[in-house]
Amino acid sequence: MIAITGRSGVIAQQVALDLSKTQEQFLIYSRSKNAQFIAAENTIKVSNHDEIAFDNRMDTLLVTNGSFIFKKFEELSEDEINIQLVSNLESVVKIIRNFLRATNQSQSRNIIVTGN
Repeated sequence: MIAITGRSGVIAQQVALDLSKTQEQFLIYSRSKNAQFIAAENTIKVSNHDEIAFDNRMDTLLVTNGSFIFKKFEELSEDEINIQLVSNLESVVKIIRNFLRATNQSQSRNIIVTGN
């Protein structure tokens, strides 16, 4: 069973589209639950990516959440830098930790992280 985070992104949308054409079971954990997105019925709305309660049957994690600010690096404010660090590093590390804690440690697990 596959867990996907970052539902509103292009990568998560494409993976969900591809998986919906197969028999593979998957759940998408997202802060938004928009019915127009692919696989809305497979989406679990979460308030915070850091506190996802993963299904213990999961064996694969695809992390696609994050954020990007298109701006000259030297013009970034302290708040913008902090937002980037939290969404692209800290939350990803916490997601992986929660996945490993929640899933079966006696079986092999796959973790794939894509980033901004």
